[in-house]
Amino acid sequence: MLTYTPLTLDPDRILDVDPCIFWAGECTKPLFDSLQGQGQLQPVLVQKSSTGYTLVAGYSRFQGLKKLGKKIYALQTEDPGPWEKGLIYLSSNLGRIPDTLMLVRAMRYFSPLGKDLQQIYLLLGISRGSRQERQLQAWTRLPHEWDGALQHTPQLLTCAPDLANISHSDLDTLLPFFQDLSWSLNNARKFLDLLRRTQQPENLPIEEVVTRLALDKILAGELSPKDKIRLILDSLGRAAYPEYFRLMDEARQNINSLVAGTAWNCTHSDNFESPGLELRVRVHNRDELQEVSRQLKSIASSTHLSPWPVYPHE
Repeated sequence: MLTYTPLTLDPDRILDVDPCIFWAGECTKPLFDSLQGQGQLQPVLVQKSSTGYTLVAGYSRFQGLKKLGKKIYALQTEDPGPWEKGLIYLSSNLGRIPDTLMLVRAMRYFSPLGKDLQQIYLLLGISRGSRQERQLQAWTRLPHEWDGALQHTPQLLTCAPDLANISHSDLDTLLPFFQDLSWSLNNARKFLDLLRRTQQPENLPIEEVVTRLALDKILAGELSPKDKIRLILDSLGRAAYPEYFRLMDEARQNINSLVAGTAWNCTHSDNFESPGLELRVRVHNRDELQEVSRQLKSIASSTHLSPWPVYPHE
């Protein structure tokens, strides 16, 4: 069991840059007000270093007291190694509920230390052998720059096993798409799947696919994020499944021609998953009803229905 020695230190004698502080956050206003009004009610934890002391736990409290110019009440630990310091820090933050990014940061700290992670899993609420564990382990193989993408797309963690199999040069090309856009899980999976299918015939690097399809120009354009994602997926889909999209476009053109010049609207409500068409019309009197009835008879005999039903998904 570690022992602790109480100390009172000037803030400038404490360094706050140890990697074990993997959930560092600035002092919140409620905490700052409490420190200002009631003073320091809990100590920070420090370790002796060659230049003074290094903070091991209590980052937010330390930042608030430093801003107030107050002396710091601290407990000095013995000389713990990286594993013990990480455990001290994690144990001192048990009241926090870690989000996806926090879990990743903790795993990035502990995984390289080469020890059994079961104790860490218990503290973080991770089940050994679970899908979550595999996803977190896969994410730690990605460059650190990818962690920022989890801030606005935390569900991207689900794609970690696929991302971990992509080369680092291709990951560099992909990163801006996840830094600048917030993806649903379904769209993120579709994006990666369509990229892979577009690469396969010629074994193209992702950078070549992005350049050929001008996906980087779409990303840098002035469309809304939602429209950018739609256009990126459409461009990749057309490259990955050209015949499918040709049939889809042809079917849409026939539908548009079918009702051109009439009051009727014709749609495929399920995006051609089935052959069914929906015909809709709005009328206000008997004369209009008779007119649209004549139009419907003309639609039923139109040559534009010759290729119907179509099954582009087959």
